[in-house]
Amino acid sequence: MKSALLLLSALAASAAAAPHSTGTTVSIQRHPKTSAPGVRAKANIASARSRFAVSKDGTIAKRGEGSLINGGDEFYYTTVSIGNGQTFNIDLDTGSSDLWVPGPQCSSSDGSCTAGGGPIDLSDSSISDTGNTFSDNYGSGSASGEVYTGPYSLAGASTSGNSFGVTTQEAGFTFAAQGLLGLSFPFNTGSNTGVTANGGSVPIQALGLHSFGFYLSNAAQGDSGTFTTNGFDSSHVAGKFSYESINTSPGYWLFDVSNGRYDAAGTNGDLSDGGSVTSAIADTGTSLIILPSNVASAIWNAIGARDGGSGSASIDCNASGSVSFTFSNTAYAVPASSYVLDNGDGTCTCGFAGGAEQQGVAIFGDVFLRNWYS
Repeated sequence: MKSALLLLSALAASAAAAPHSTGTTVSIQRHPKTSAPGVRAKANIASARSRFAVSKDGTIAKRGEGSLINGGDEFYYTTVSIGNGQTFNIDLDTGSSDLWVPGPQCSSSDGSCTAGGGPIDLSDSSISDTGNTFSDNYGSGSASGEVYTGPYSLAGASTSGNSFGVTTQEAGFTFAAQGLLGLSFPFNTGSNTGVTANGGSVPIQALGLHSFGFYLSNAAQGDSGTFTTNGFDSSHVAGKFSYESINTSPGYWLFDVSNGRYDAAGTNGDLSDGGSVTSAIADTGTSLIILPSNVASAIWNAIGARDGGSGSASIDCNASGSVSFTFSNTAYAVPASSYVLDNGDGTCTCGFAGGAEQQGVAIFGDVFLRNWYS
């Protein structure tokens, strides 16, 4: 069982209250792949960097509202019900804040509209067209269309009527999911062209989510996991929860690392690299832990990894030892079994990457989240 890291935010009922273990839990699955974990992790680095850009004061440096990028199909999906019982396989994304599904008039040059399944049935009397439109850009992909309103539900949480998107155009979504449900906060930016720009609430507000939690299994266990609303999956948690405060104003699950530390084989130092990167994001759509370049280099040297260029590193497949990160008061260890990623050819990729200063924020992705229920 995993220890528990809860990123406490405005969603939680109080700063002193632990979440209940009586929430609703559903299975989640990552998209199937043929490439080895290390190969797809390296492919995900550029996508992860383009997903987020946050200035040092915590504000949006460039829009990231629709931050899903098909960078190795790193997202996990589950079933969402919309309208009168219509069900869809939907990617869950902690880095965006819209819900959308393909429409019957959706057009795409790469097959995105139909890659994950059929469109929504607009004859459903429980949903209605608001007359508004939306347009989300996702780095290497995009989705746009009409805004509808109606009931939808996810893992036991539901709304009787809220805005969601029905696409008329898609690009870059050629994997086996029919849409996206974002689990971040509202993005406070004047360039908002998303689903809720003209009314309605983002899904975490519309669904009344006081908390949610992800359990992500290791790749050897089939890249599956669980997602729990308004509680946690007690079968995958050991020990007490620890808390990190969240800055919700940028929209992301952003937490402070200005006083953070790292420790790798006795080498320890300032996680912020002298203040060059003072915030971090927890993201289920990022494979690696992306750190300031100087921090990544120090960790690579300590654990015997070798700089492979472009912010990545190779590592001995038999490497051992843990690397720990302290954000405020608690040290979170990441073992070699998580940060040594098999390339499928006798070589391995290191789960720590550099370049966080390029987007102004560190990213703690699956290499971290697989060890700490969040």
